[in-house]
Amino acid sequence: MVSPELRGGGEGGSGYYFADLTTALTLRRLTALHKFRARSSYTRSLSGYRLQSGKRIHGDVYGWENRALYALALGKRWALGAVGTARARESQNLRAHAHGGPLVELNAFPYSENANRQLRFAYQAGAWANWYFEVNKAGLMRELRPYHALSMIVDVNQSWGSVQWVGQANWFLDDPRRYRLGTGAVLSVQLFEGFAVSIEGEGALVRDQISLRQRSVTDQELLLWTTQQPTNYVFEVSLSITYTFGSVHNTIVNPRFARVDLAEE
Repeated sequence: MVSPELRGGGEGGSGYYFADLTTALTLRRLTALHKFRARSSYTRSLSGYRLQSGKRIHGDVYGWENRALYALALGKRWALGAVGTARARESQNLRAHAHGGPLVELNAFPYSENANRQLRFAYQAGAWANWYFEVNKAGLMRELRPYHALSMIVDVNQSWGSVQWVGQANWFLDDPRRYRLGTGAVLSVQLFEGFAVSIEGEGALVRDQISLRQRSVTDQELLLWTTQQPTNYVFEVSLSITYTFGSVHNTIVNPRFARVDLAEE
């Protein structure tokens, strides 16, 4: 399967504007035994404000990401494979970033029942490398660390709707004080055939911001959202209404490694 994507959005007024554009391409090869998924994306974020003095300021930051995973089925409940990610995010001081390594997963239920229920545990470990635009808090322009992550994924599909929940903990092996605990959930209630209301939320306890710039963030950067700020937590919530026709299981072929990271699928 080949899935090109183009999305964008923005808002503005007489004294400000904000626009965001993303292009992406996803490649998938799914069978009962193998799963391969690769995705590449590029994002550009533009912003501008007119200050009280009449001066206009503008922001323009970019980001790109390439991610690939492979899963091999081992019996009815196990999968073995690998995952790799490379990206750059100007706002996060990342000139380049890469992480990845082997990945193993256990499903409490046979994968043959994935259309109705899943309870998967996934563990990954590998190397985490950053290259920075500016020196980070530790005074470094680049660093390499070992990391590992444990994920738990719950997926229940019934006639009334579905519940998906993901919990993830990841931390650096060389500094356990640097960690992130994240969770995300989607509750979808089917009001009548094909029509559903969904509530989605995601949040994380953040203790792993190793890429933060050493210098102070300027007021202009804060206003334009062009530089990442230090934070102890993040969250987001959304509400959507959808209508679906065709087979209710037409996208469920091989769930292995799906959403082993919160941002995935």
